[in-house]
Amino acid sequence: IMCKIEAYSEDGILLETTTTDSLGNFAFNNLSSENSYKFTADTQVTLLMTLYDRYGKEIARIQEEENQFYIYRPFGYQTETNLSLTDDTIDFDLNLSSNYEAVLVFFETNQTAVKSLDLYKIAMVLKLLKKYPELNLSISAYTDATASDEYNFMLSQKRGEWIASYLINEGIDPNRLTINAYGETKLLDPENDEINRRAELRIYL
Repeated sequence: IMCKIEAYSEDGILLETTTTDSLGNFAFNNLSSENSYKFTADTQVTLLMTLYDRYGKEIARIQEEENQFYIYRPFGYQTETNLSLTDDTIDFDLNLSSNYEAVLVFFETNQTAVKSLDLYKIAMVLKLLKKYPELNLSISAYTDATASDEYNFMLSQKRGEWIASYLINEGIDPNRLTINAYGETKLLDPENDEINRRAELRIYL
């Protein structure tokens, strides 16, 4: 599919524009994988955008998210694993949704299902999504670096799909969910595989 691709800074400033070839490939020469970016694709077709670095290494698979943007976040949300944003004692202000921290959940080695101790976090997110049907959820999934790049991308995709399936089975519309797979490319701590096997759940309008 040939279409126009635009790259924006995290603040929404247009940086570069290019056009895909007949196979859907495109390239930007002045973007750093260390920064966050937003991309738009001038097409009505639902896409899964795969991003590669200059050496041809796959660094992310992202879906359309906020306001028709495909959002690349290089280091994820390095926040404490708290649920203050989904606690019933906290007022929920939709106007501040873009400032919400991510809810982190974790996985055992080579597993696609969330750790049983973290299921309550997904239950809290589910409760929030049911209470506010105008909200959507971004699921960014990661792995440690103990297997091949290809296997880890597949595993991170399956981890995101497991969370989405859990929510869909509880009545959440699939169109409210996006899954972004990062494989092993965004390790929080190269010495601690346990915290690298994670998914980051972020609510947005």
